[in-house]
Amino acid sequence: MQLGTVFGPLLGGLFTQFTTWRWCFYINLPVGGVAGILLILIKIPELTVKGPFTLSLLKKTIPEIDLIGFALFTPASTMFLLALQFGGNDYPWNSSVVIGLFCGAGVSAILFVVWERRVGDRAMIPFSVAGRRIVYCSALNGAALVVAILVAAQYLPIYFQGVLGYGPAMSGVNLLPTILSQLVMVILSGVLIQKAGYYLPIAVAGSALSAIGNGLVSMFSPTTKVATWIGFQIVLGSGRGIGMQTVSLFQIPIVPSRSHPTNIWPQGVIAVQNGLPAAQIPIGIAFTIFCQNFAGAIFVVVSNVIFTHSLASEIRAHAPSVSLQAALAAGSKPSAIRSLVPPGSSEIDGVLAAFSNSINKVFYLLVASCGGGLLASFGMGWVNIKKKKHPQT
Repeated sequence: MQLGTVFGPLLGGLFTQFTTWRWCFYINLPVGGVAGILLILIKIPELTVKGPFTLSLLKKTIPEIDLIGFALFTPASTMFLLALQFGGNDYPWNSSVVIGLFCGAGVSAILFVVWERRVGDRAMIPFSVAGRRIVYCSALNGAALVVAILVAAQYLPIYFQGVLGYGPAMSGVNLLPTILSQLVMVILSGVLIQKAGYYLPIAVAGSALSAIGNGLVSMFSPTTKVATWIGFQIVLGSGRGIGMQTVSLFQIPIVPSRSHPTNIWPQGVIAVQNGLPAAQIPIGIAFTIFCQNFAGAIFVVVSNVIFTHSLASEIRAHAPSVSLQAALAAGSKPSAIRSLVPPGSSEIDGVLAAFSNSINKVFYLLVASCGGGLLASFGMGWVNIKKKKHPQT
């Protein structure tokens, strides 16, 4: 998976520059098909003994699915995301559409929480699991890291292409300091956890270094030297790589050894795996992954709101003759940023400064996100995974 993060930006840049950006999605069809076949062929060991799959088991399982909870959560999340997306773009923030979406999301969310408490352990999100400190702290820590990764993946290319003027292919190359340092630190931190047995120091270090790295990236400008943005990206990637080892499914599995034959830890969230009974581990991991994905969806929209509103004020301050609508449209097409003013215009410096400053404000959000993840990491538990055994109940 880490190799995919290395070659993905490179291939994406090549596709975008020399063919069409649609190939970034087309390529997933054959690759995903092969991965699906391999997944079917791989036998994944179970933590608990399960009987054979039968039709009667399926009939018994379907009523246990929390369809009502799903029916309440889906509109709540959809309306909330639409309100964030529409606000300030398609409609004013005080418009009836945006306010109505926020109100609808709030009412649906309240009904969802009430229903989940009522159904107890059969809920889509069982509070008996999600309410455990080690679970929600792991979820918050992981969500903070995923937010930082997803948002940075959107705005670093805009900086390299729009502000510094690189093409899509070279933009992918420019991301290698982040990607390669992330890859190296995932491996090293995995080995360190396996040798030392403690994951909490790694989680704290990953969150702290990620916050520092995002803070350094927020200092980028149109005149930042190559050595500077390479070094800052190495710090950023190192923090992300360390953090990924403890909060995501990207980590190196800790395998049994002769001295610890019972410690079989499959890939997953280390803290949750070691803090829950075996039967609740899948639910705990599913909840943490859900929080990561949902937080990523929310904050990608939030970052867009920050970027859009910041760009509007920055353009007025640094390049008042540039059309605000044209600048906002160019924000989604980095190569078009430099075409906002005529060739040789003195306002080009103001345009580049406006985009650079707006991107920097997005990274302020990521500093706060990683800072929150740092606070949450202290609740993930001080556990020696070499000695800890899974409770059975």
